[in-house]
Amino acid sequence: MPRSPFRTVWHLWIDPDFSRIESGELPAPWVDQTRLDFGQLRDLLSSALVHEGINLRVPNDIIDMVTCQSRIDEEGADARCQDLAKRLRLEARKQTGPVIDVGKVWANRQTLPDRREVPPPMVLPMVIETDDYEEMIHLRLDTLMRLGVVKEHPVARLFNAAAEGRSEIAADDQGESHVGVLPESLRLAFQDMFGIAFHPKVMLDTASTDPLPAWAKRYDIQ
Repeated sequence: MPRSPFRTVWHLWIDPDFSRIESGELPAPWVDQTRLDFGQLRDLLSSALVHEGINLRVPNDIIDMVTCQSRIDEEGADARCQDLAKRLRLEARKQTGPVIDVGKVWANRQTLPDRREVPPPMVLPMVIETDDYEEMIHLRLDTLMRLGVVKEHPVARLFNAAAEGRSEIAADDQGESHVGVLPESLRLAFQDMFGIAFHPKVMLDTASTDPLPAWAKRYDIQ
């Protein structure tokens, strides 16, 4: 019986550029997520962010700006949308296709329940499946390099500690930046898909992950 993959949910945080909307040059963009080609989105993300052989899957929904902003503004709310990520990860166990139907498990968890008219995305979630946790760590570092992130917290800090035989992560191992650059191929594709330009800055967040192996728990990382 084949071993189940190690699943992680990454959130790609992107930044829509509203300058031409605010100046009146363009109308406000509304996205009908029920009509988006999520298979195409999956292929775009896979080719730009991970190497061949890695299974990247996406939900059939986006996390729009209103959902993100309402959580950021509300004290105590889950601003990282980890609840959505966990539900996506658990649903990925039950479904096998490249696009995961999250209609039921995400119901009433986004601010705008009618997904036929929502603002552009601020977060694009994806499920990453690797053979094990160690492969996921190496993949994440590779993806961060593709995005131009200088150093990464906490995974790079883990490697610094492990390489030196330390069981704790030193304060001076703090990453210099979490912000990377969205590849131009993705920026242009997202503009066509969502009807708005995007700023080049991007962040990659590990929002949910399968249970970590015992050795990794010492470092309190995901």
